[in-house]
Amino acid sequence: MSKKSKKKEELLRLQELEEQQKREKELETEAYSEATPDAGMETTFTKVVGTGGPVPIVAPKHTTVQLQPIIVPLAVVPYMSSDSDVLKTEGRPGENAGYESSQYSGEGSSAEFKKVEAQNIAKAKQKAKVRKRLLSLFTLAFALVGVAYFILAHFVPNIFSALGENALDPIGDLANWVQGHTSPAIDQIIYIILYMVAFGACGLTAIGSFIGLLGGKYPGGAHVAMALLAFVTTLVALVMNIAKSQFNVNKDAVQIFVVALMFVKLMFIIILAAVNRKKEDLAEEEIERSSAVI
Repeated sequence: MSKKSKKKEELLRLQELEEQQKREKELETEAYSEATPDAGMETTFTKVVGTGGPVPIVAPKHTTVQLQPIIVPLAVVPYMSSDSDVLKTEGRPGENAGYESSQYSGEGSSAEFKKVEAQNIAKAKQKAKVRKRLLSLFTLAFALVGVAYFILAHFVPNIFSALGENALDPIGDLANWVQGHTSPAIDQIIYIILYMVAFGACGLTAIGSFIGLLGGKYPGGAHVAMALLAFVTTLVALVMNIAKSQFNVNKDAVQIFVVALMFVKLMFIIILAAVNRKKEDLAEEEIERSSAVI
């Protein structure tokens, strides 16, 4: 191929490229220039309408334009307000079918809601009574163990002979003192008072548990207080005996036995009171959930 033909081809390519660039500029100018009114529209006029923000536009010719996104949030809720009658029927027990529209509004819905709430409360109270009776039964058993020791130590003293020679009989000591058969020293009077307080605390716990068993009540705080009083008094008596250097393990082991017995009783009653408290909290939460507006 000659040099002249090569130059001619290059000139043709340059001319085509210039013509292409010229056409593109003309298209862009036509796309972004003001619109030319058609014939017969001399009597019309146009104005810009304010939209308060960016709006979608018609895509220019021979170009690609991403339009402004349009998002319309739509909130769908099953009620109109937090006090809506429709909400009060949510989770209602029983058959859901067959309710008339009048039952979902006005006094009918409110009465139905109160009826269901009363039923839930009645069921919760019935369960609580059964639970409290059971806890009272266990507490009564532990309290009777403490009472039984003091009674057996007085009427059947030989039953605890394996726990030492020095029998611990506060009931007998108190009876002899009152009747004038003995004149105990001050420290012996303190021992009698301490052990009789422990005996009385066990007795009060047994009486309270028996009443709770009959009435479906469980005063856990009172039971714990009485059990703690019985444990502390017996512990103080033991410490006093040890402090006076009169304690002998072989002879006075019964005092350790009584302190251990009161301690075990205290631990069991604390556990029962904690269980009762936990169950009451769960029952209250269940009633609140069943009667709350969903």
